[in-house]
Amino acid sequence: MKASLLYRFGQRCARRAWWTVGVWALVLAVVAGLAAAYGGETSDDISVPGSEAERAAELLGEHFPGLDGATAVIVLHAQDEAEEGDSGGLTSGDRPAALAESLRAASEVVGVTMISDPSQDEARVSQDGNTAFADVFFEGGVGEVGAAGISDLSEALEPARDAGVSAYVGGELAFATSGAETGGAEAVGLLVAVVLLLFVFGSAAAAGLPILIALCSVGVVSAGLFLMAAVTEIPTEAPQVGVMIGLGVGIDYALLVVNRHREELRRGRSLEDAIGAAVATAGRSVVFAGFTVVIAVAGLYLVPLPAVRALATTCAVVVLVSVIAAVTLVPALLGLFGTKVLRRADRRAGVGGSTEKAAAAGGEVATGEGRDEEAASATRRRADDEDRALRQTFWGRWVNGVDRRPWPCLLLATGALLVLSIPVLSMELSMPDGRSTAQGSDARVSYELLASEFGPGVNGPVTVLVTHPGDGTEGEVLAATADVLGNDERIEFVSDGMPAEDGRAHVLQAVPRAAPADPAVAELIEDLRAELDALESDGVAVLITGPTALYADLTSETAAATPLVVVVVVLLSSLLLLVVFRSVPVAAVAAVFNLLGIGAAFGVLVAVFQWGWGMQLLGLDETQAIASFVPVILFAVVFGLSMDYQVFLMARVREEYLRTGDTHTGLVHGATHTARVITAAALIMISVFLGFAFAEEPLLKMLGLGLAVAVALDATVVRMLLVPAAVSILGDRNWWMPAALDRLIPRVDPHGESVGRDAGAVTPAADDREVEGARAERA
Repeated sequence: MKASLLYRFGQRCARRAWWTVGVWALVLAVVAGLAAAYGGETSDDISVPGSEAERAAELLGEHFPGLDGATAVIVLHAQDEAEEGDSGGLTSGDRPAALAESLRAASEVVGVTMISDPSQDEARVSQDGNTAFADVFFEGGVGEVGAAGISDLSEALEPARDAGVSAYVGGELAFATSGAETGGAEAVGLLVAVVLLLFVFGSAAAAGLPILIALCSVGVVSAGLFLMAAVTEIPTEAPQVGVMIGLGVGIDYALLVVNRHREELRRGRSLEDAIGAAVATAGRSVVFAGFTVVIAVAGLYLVPLPAVRALATTCAVVVLVSVIAAVTLVPALLGLFGTKVLRRADRRAGVGGSTEKAAAAGGEVATGEGRDEEAASATRRRADDEDRALRQTFWGRWVNGVDRRPWPCLLLATGALLVLSIPVLSMELSMPDGRSTAQGSDARVSYELLASEFGPGVNGPVTVLVTHPGDGTEGEVLAATADVLGNDERIEFVSDGMPAEDGRAHVLQAVPRAAPADPAVAELIEDLRAELDALESDGVAVLITGPTALYADLTSETAAATPLVVVVVVLLSSLLLLVVFRSVPVAAVAAVFNLLGIGAAFGVLVAVFQWGWGMQLLGLDETQAIASFVPVILFAVVFGLSMDYQVFLMARVREEYLRTGDTHTGLVHGATHTARVITAAALIMISVFLGFAFAEEPLLKMLGLGLAVAVALDATVVRMLLVPAAVSILGDRNWWMPAALDRLIPRVDPHGESVGRDAGAVTPAADDREVEGARAERA
């Protein structure tokens, strides 16, 4: 995208500010209205198309209608001691009648197809008689039944509660529908963002503008998600993930354009010139940065899971909307706010209000050729004074220090990231279970009661389906299946086979000794499948299904797809950087350092969630494995966001390099110019992401913490130490590009027509040959 086009486009948006704002307001109103009228609900369903668990579930529904839907468990518990004349616990007084009434009412809940009766099965009653449980089967899936099913079941248990029995609803359905709220995390992040923006800009208008842009982008995408939910499945976490990413990138992208606009105003440009220049420079960087994020999250489509692909779509759409808002709505609001985005001291000095506005033919703003030499000289002097002042700032001294001692900085930063990455070697992947839900919730209490009275594996039984011709020869395969299950020391209990009404299938239930979220259960299921496959023959199939098996398949599918996702994302993102900067070293350095930063972020995630370091700060009371698809989602999003900062930093370094013809000068000027705004942008992102780390949903906790740590490391260690050190070491070799590759790669004019320092106009940019001439002239 040519900078001249963006320059004129930004000015047009500023001139037609109310029209632009009106279009955005109309889009938001229409999408929100359609979502309210026709929108659907998000889904808690987890599906792994083509997996054994999914195929077996379909067969289970054919032979055992009503057993292939969502499941829940009712847990009944009485703690009082036995009184004289009765046996105490659940059998005390009128409790048996109350329990029977509760189970009868639960069986009449809409959608319930079957409930097991603990009074008919000793295995469902604890040894002390104080605790019992009943499995509940629904006709529809988790997404169809939803939280309403849990609420209806809980209401049906009131007779038991009236009789002094504690009654809880847990299991798969309770876990899947718990913790969907963020707990106001976004509000906390926004509050911190406002404070940081006020500190950075010193202007309420400049601080409020990025917040307004982000809220507008998030509003459009959130409403759009609920509208999409009417025609396709949208995961429950998608709106929260959209808000988390949208607030972060929306504020960041607007912040960059606003900051560059203020900088151009201080350089002596008129209001419209400054808006055009900001969109042509920072806005152009935002466009390419946004595309890097979209390309990175698009790699998630290689994971064959609908939920992951839906989250990828959510991230891509919210980033695209944020980019569009940054180059349309931001210049419009800047035109309306005028010089109010400047500090009061700058406004008093007349910054941004003294230059004339000349109109060209057709209503275009003049490109500045008519300005006299005196104005141009004044602008150049102001720019030189600003550059000298920048060198004396903290960031100027910092970058100068890195430029003078690049090797120690490079080695120190690399070593620190490698040390932080060590915990990754012990990463365990699994899906969370009821143990990771909020303390005091029915899902958590029921999980703990079952684990303490019956063993942790009761919370995640494995369903084994045996299909056969039904000709009386199935006894042998059923006996062999029971032997395989019963002889495995990792299995606590195996139920008798229950025959189907059609006589062509049996279903057994095996209870592992380990909790469902324990990675050992996934290993157990894999081993069992290998043994049970040997029992299959013509007309006979032995398959494992159920929620625990489905989650194990999800983990396996995700792990298998992750290496391909990493390779594709790295290659495509690096190719885009190659096109943007026409430099092999810039693209290679970005890829390697981004991987280092992401590895360190994953290390912190493992240390907190698996090792328990500081987990209490996030409201966790037990360690847990990393949710299986969190690493691949984190990798794609973080790699894209890291490329964002790489584009922001290196675009300015390249711009200064083209202006001065010297890489070291370009590094110092470019990194110093961007350091403050990148740091502010990173702090805002970190505050938003950390807010989500305190949500109840385990997935949001992991994503929030992982993103916050990754952005913190990227904006500090990677972007302010590793990259400047590498640029300093490579010098002019940073811009090396083989001639053959240069001819193959399309030219997209990434630096385009750079914004002229002398007249505030957009002038043709220098290419490498012009830079060589500039060096010779200075020499």
